[in-house]
Amino acid sequence: MAVTIHDWILTEAVRLHEQQHGRSHDDDTANAVARSTNGSLTDQLAARAVALPEAATAAADLKHLKHAFQLFVMAALVGAALAGWFAARAALEIRDVDALLVLVALLGLPSLTLVGWLIVMIARPGWRSDGMLIGPLLRGFLERLAPKFLHSDLAPSLVRACVYLLRTPAGQSRLAAIIHGFWLAYTSTAIAAMALYFSIIEYTLSWGTTILDAEVIVGLVSGLASLPAALGLMPEVQSDWVLAARDGTATAAHRAAWAAFLVGAVAIYGALPRLVLAVVYGLLGHFQGNRMALDTGLPGYLRLRELVHPASAPANQSEAPMATLPRAPRQAAETATGPILVIAAERTTDDLLAAIPDLSAPVIGAVDTRAARRQLIAALQAQPHPTTGLLATCSLLRTPDTGTAYILGDMAKTADAPLILVLHDATELASRGGDPQARIADWDRLADSIGADYVVFDHQQPDPAAIASIRQWTDEAETA
Repeated sequence: MAVTIHDWILTEAVRLHEQQHGRSHDDDTANAVARSTNGSLTDQLAARAVALPEAATAAADLKHLKHAFQLFVMAALVGAALAGWFAARAALEIRDVDALLVLVALLGLPSLTLVGWLIVMIARPGWRSDGMLIGPLLRGFLERLAPKFLHSDLAPSLVRACVYLLRTPAGQSRLAAIIHGFWLAYTSTAIAAMALYFSIIEYTLSWGTTILDAEVIVGLVSGLASLPAALGLMPEVQSDWVLAARDGTATAAHRAAWAAFLVGAVAIYGALPRLVLAVVYGLLGHFQGNRMALDTGLPGYLRLRELVHPASAPANQSEAPMATLPRAPRQAAETATGPILVIAAERTTDDLLAAIPDLSAPVIGAVDTRAARRQLIAALQAQPHPTTGLLATCSLLRTPDTGTAYILGDMAKTADAPLILVLHDATELASRGGDPQARIADWDRLADSIGADYVVFDHQQPDPAAIASIRQWTDEAETA
């Protein structure tokens, strides 16, 4: 039920490519390889993707992406290290420094970001983090720069699959490891810089306060120093050397204790938590990356189920995928008073709306992912008035199957309204050597099985008759 992160990206890229361009003319061989693979549907889908002719060049592109990702991470860590070094250098720029101000300067931002991250993780454990600036920067790199050094036909889909990967548990874990590694590099170089400067330069470390009592500062320093002192990073806190720094009477031993306190506090409260979290999320991301799950409920995978996993359907179902479905009665909308609604099934709705600009039919959603289907069902159920009809835009580049039928039938059942399938891309299918009439016949069987109507609509050269059919259907639905 799981694949490696490499096969997951490749399989997802194939799905995205085929949803946009149709299946490859060489996919029969890949389907045979998938059927001969022992395992789950996920294993067979991955085996099919690897067996496609495009997989070889796509694998080379994946290597380029992996190397680019490693360079991105290295650049982020080097940038964080330089930022930590310069932050420490700025805090210790003069020899008479405020010790508490140095502590706040070097530990404040890392601590605030860590506390904010912990609060969000506890309050919203299912929340998807983009890692502040790292996530958007990585997505921008993938979407804008990566295509410039990728060469396979699947390159755009590989980039999209990598962006989707960032939203998976494995992607989120690896992103979290990078973020914690970023702050680990920042605090580690700050510690190294402080240790270096304290070793070669004599500083006068003092502190002052306007409204706080001296006992409060002594208690604060004692509390922060307790853990570093227990680990042997500094001597036990004595109130005399804390107060001496305020009075300007600190000795060399007092200054050394303050220096040890600053280094130990940044190490324990800044670097150590980030080290633990970076290791934990790094290991978690590695484990999850070797056990990636495909969402086999997506339409792109559902239409392949009978081709690669014949145990899930009768032997003859690949030839007549709709034959085993019970015929559904055509929907009726006698009491419907709501508008005609458009849903994106297998294809975007832009061409239909552009060809019929005055079509009074708002677009309410798509069925391309489970989350989108749930949102679409919620939108249908939330309509203030019963819907008079549904228009579903579909592509003839895709072969309809049982999964497609179930999804569309479920939408019509949820809306309790008549459904019309608007079939696009007949010209595109013919230009690729396909048989539009045979594919229309497939969609005809699907429409018949779920009680729907259909119309063939050429978005490149809109046929007035097709537009008239859609208008007639919508008028009949609204007056039914």
